[in-house]
Parts: sequence; C-alpha cells; structure tokens
Amino acid sequence: MTYNDLKKITKENKIFRQFIYVCNLFTCRYEIICNTRVSLYRNGLGKYVVTKWLDYEYQKYSERKIFSDKDLAADYAWKLFGGDEEYKKFLNKNE
Repeated sequence: MTYNDLKKITKENKIFRQFIYVCNLFTCRYEIICNTRVSLYRNGLGKYVVTKWLDYEYQKYSERKIFSDKDLAADYAWKLFGGDEEYKKFLNKNE
C-alpha cells in the first residue's frame, strides 16, 4: 500500500477514518483522531508516525513506529489495520 493510495481511500470513504486516519501537523483534527484505531501522522520534522491507538485521550497505544519514507509508513499502517481482507469486509458491510 502506498501513501497516495491510502490517502485516496481515506478521502473517498469518510467512514473509513474510524479505522485509519492520515493527517499532518496542520490538518490533524482532534475529533477524528481520537476516534480512530490507526493514525498515520506527519510530524514537524517530516517523519511519518504510525500509531495503533488503545485510547487517544490518555495517549495509550499498543504500537508506534516512526518512518522516514511515507510509503513504508502507509504500508505499515495498512498492515496494522488488517490489510486487504479487512478492507473487503469494510466495503461489504458499508455497501
């Protein structure tokens, strides 16, 4: 999964943001990120931070990795979500 493909999926399916949210320092919205499972966030240093959240409000997470390459970060976020199989389930459920 590439960064651009993942961003396209999240833009087309606003409901999908509850699973993966892609944002950066300036576009990050608290009301969305606090309700998502996996976030891909570009920080002020230009690094991509992927986090699998347990509770955003209390900053509890099960996994967090920092990447220099946005495509590697997007692929990792996609894997944390569950990949193509979970996405197919999501699409079938939301048709």
